[in-house]
Amino acid sequence: PKEISTESGLDNWSRFFPETKFIIATRHPVSWFQSFYNYHAYGRWPKRIPHPNELIGACYDGSEYLCTENCGSMMPGNSKICTDRANFHHSLSRLCKTPLDTSP
Repeated sequence: PKEISTESGLDNWSRFFPETKFIIATRHPVSWFQSFYNYHAYGRWPKRIPHPNELIGACYDGSEYLCTENCGSMMPGNSKICTDRANFHHSLSRLCKTPLDTSP
């Protein structure tokens, strides 16, 4: 979800809507990326977005966040479409609801 993927998203929610409760639903990352890619590809003819194999990895160099401004180096032809967006654990960990310690 974009709201918790941006650097300022959660800060804005806590500032303006401090009592808000979130219900989080996730999809399998591969199914999510396929749907996300098709959503962005639909209706762009004659323009085309890169082949999915060219979108593996981060959307922007050096950032785990969804970039919203001053994004620096972006993958060629990419409009915020990349496989790293399916790394839901990063965005969800920012809610601080689940311990991230993996030790036994």
